[in-house]
Amino acid sequence: MAEIKSINQKAYDFLMENQPSSWSRWAFNHQTKSDHITNNMTESFNNWVGPYRDKPILYLIDQVRISLMDKLHKRFEQACSYKGTLTPKIKKRMDVIHQQSRSCVALSAGYNEFEVNDGTSRFVVNLNTRKCGCQVWEATGLPCRHAACCITFKRENLSDYCDSFYFLGKYLQAYENMIHPLPDISELEETSSMGVVEPPPLRRHPGRPKKVRKKEDGEPAGSEYRKKSTSVRCDKCGLQGHNRRTCKGGQIRRKRARKSSTVKESRNVGASEAEVNVSQRTRSHNASTALNDSVQARKRAKATAARARRREKEAMQKPNKN
Repeated sequence: MAEIKSINQKAYDFLMENQPSSWSRWAFNHQTKSDHITNNMTESFNNWVGPYRDKPILYLIDQVRISLMDKLHKRFEQACSYKGTLTPKIKKRMDVIHQQSRSCVALSAGYNEFEVNDGTSRFVVNLNTRKCGCQVWEATGLPCRHAACCITFKRENLSDYCDSFYFLGKYLQAYENMIHPLPDISELEETSSMGVVEPPPLRRHPGRPKKVRKKEDGEPAGSEYRKKSTSVRCDKCGLQGHNRRTCKGGQIRRKRARKSSTVKESRNVGASEAEVNVSQRTRSHNASTALNDSVQARKRAKATAARARRREKEAMQKPNKN
């Protein structure tokens, strides 16, 4: 924060308006091991219930129940096929950490205490208390690369030093409970002695029900995240205002020569290429003009022959009438 303050005072003041425990990972509660520190899960849920947002509340809740019932079953069924003590994603993360630990050098001091040199930095690692000077192990529950270097030095498994939160047993325990299916509402039995409970009177608001989530104060609109470019640039000639399909052979951009000795050569080459392009365009224009003339001539000849045949036919019919 002192370095940030020396660079930009406004950035320092903006960050210090709130407590570090609300925006800095090291100040979070270390009992929470989950890395979901954003509102991505909320956005996913809003997208999940989007098709049912304008439906009646009973139908909405029933669809959410069906989706959760199917999701829990698929997660538990998939977890039963996993092997090992860690979940697959955590296993991949530990493989990356193990690769990164090869750049560290561990020096044993005894009683599972080590001094680890990581380039120009030095950290103290205690395997008994599961702490490291970088504080990554305490915050995430996963051994950092310094701790992984010490664990590899002792020829032990990295999974034995991970928090139990990442074990496969915890994953199965989270999804082992099921949501029981329900029959149709017409098949439900009355369980209340007071009779059927009628729903409260429904008062619909004017207008069409909204499907889009309401924006918070100060939240930008969805169109501000992705702005499409309104200018079109041609890939063939490099000019704006048209694309490659509608290009009519405009000017072609060329790179300038860096050395003065090659300027004259590039100019001569550019002039020759321009002459070739002009001659090619002229030839293609003349060819297309000749083709159009031949087509028009054939059409005129066909029209003249048709008129002649029509006149002969009329001449043959006149004597019959007399």
